[in-house]
Amino acid sequence: MDNKKVGTVAKATLVIAVITVLSKILGFAREAVIAQQFGANSVTDAFLVVFNIPYMFNGILSSALVVVVVPIFLEYMARGQVPEARKIFTTVFVVAVFIMGIIVLMGITYSEYVIRLFAPGFNESTLELASVLAILIFPTILFFTITNFLMGVLNASNIFAPPAMAPVILNIAVIGAVFTLGRNYGIYGAALGMLVGTAMGALFQIIFIKKTSFRFIGLISIRDESVKKVFRLMLPVLIGSGVGQLNVLIYYFFGSGLNEGSISALNYATKLILLPQGIFVMAVGTAIFPSLSRAVAFKEMGRFTGTLARGAKMVFLFTAPAVMGLMILRHPIVELLFKRGAFDERAVYLTTGALLLLSVGLIGQCLGPVITRGFYALQDTVTPVKVTVVTVAINLGLSVLLVKSGQHLGLALANSIASTVNALLLVAILGRRVKGIINKELLIFASKVVAASLIMGLAVSGMDAILVKTLTGSKILLALRVGIDIFIGLIVYLLTGFITRIDEFSYLLDITKVIANKGKVALRTGT
Repeated sequence: MDNKKVGTVAKATLVIAVITVLSKILGFAREAVIAQQFGANSVTDAFLVVFNIPYMFNGILSSALVVVVVPIFLEYMARGQVPEARKIFTTVFVVAVFIMGIIVLMGITYSEYVIRLFAPGFNESTLELASVLAILIFPTILFFTITNFLMGVLNASNIFAPPAMAPVILNIAVIGAVFTLGRNYGIYGAALGMLVGTAMGALFQIIFIKKTSFRFIGLISIRDESVKKVFRLMLPVLIGSGVGQLNVLIYYFFGSGLNEGSISALNYATKLILLPQGIFVMAVGTAIFPSLSRAVAFKEMGRFTGTLARGAKMVFLFTAPAVMGLMILRHPIVELLFKRGAFDERAVYLTTGALLLLSVGLIGQCLGPVITRGFYALQDTVTPVKVTVVTVAINLGLSVLLVKSGQHLGLALANSIASTVNALLLVAILGRRVKGIINKELLIFASKVVAASLIMGLAVSGMDAILVKTLTGSKILLALRVGIDIFIGLIVYLLTGFITRIDEFSYLLDITKVIANKGKVALRTGT
């Protein structure tokens, strides 16, 4: 990959990562505010179930749009068929908005039955609360749909910042609503904040779409062969993403019948476990996907292999130490972020237990989306569906076996095992199809990263054992303790990585230099 391409991908990754860090900080602030205001109980269980239903639709649709619309859009643009690209996008957009509008109306009308389907273990009062919240929150499905469509076009035009800002806007809106409307209207204020936040996020994308070469056209045709191709490619992705969302449903389905606060504990632990994925993994996946799609479009399979392998290695480089850090520092992290107000010691105990077992599957959860991008760039939307079906079946079977003895911890462990199996299957299948992805160099790299992470873990554990004796008694001291632990872990990990010559550290230095040089040129030229 030459300097220009490295700089483009690196710059896109950096932009997405920086904005995503901001989003995740605000996301944790949102969760902390909700935890402080309402705790981990039946009220938050009801809110979180309803809150995450639109996110499930968002996950299903966004996967289909990004992995289908972007490659097809770029394919037609590369051929110079701009009107055709616009017609395809406009048609799919209109159809999707129409279908989602019907789903929203049905969900609002029959909200109680929807909640019974997702969380059959809720008692009558919790069910009634969730049903009312659904009326306020379900319209966000439509706003998520609009945002996702426009995100596909913006990413295809190498515009990454506005789509990444949508979660930032949403989190700010929810936090503001909890502090204002929440004081008088309780959890309903948070629901209104979500509605306003998603609407503002969609409007933000519309503003920036004018900066691209794309324009909506008035003529649509669902019978056009190109449009049919898009729907044929989207269908397996929609099915696969839908099946994948069953992993979340398993939480709600079984968790609604467990002790009060179980769903909330799983939710808070999941937010922590997905922090590495949200900050860097999704940034890498989003940044490399247009490059993968272009490599396939121009039949440059060597570039495809190199880009995907590099992306997977970068993900592993950041995820492996994150696993060790979350497992070792789970209690001080949960206490620092969430323990205040209604979030008591019991809630901390429930959440740290779930966090420990969810950490086991973090590497699989992070590698899966990146490897799947490789299949989608090859316009193979069927294989990931098959793999997802297998792993969801594993998750469901293990959940049935483990939930009785392990309660919510059993659900967390089942999810981790399924995530790991999912990543291993995807890597094995793609490795057979595309030569060069799995090789000796990759295995040596992985062993070095694991060794560096273990050494880092020992250092962090030893340091925390010393700090816990002195830095206790206040949030400031607890924050200082966690900060020192993380700093020591980072230094040890970097030193071990350079000593063992992990090549990705050199790559990071190279792309940093490329970005720095581009910044100097921009300052000199005023561009």
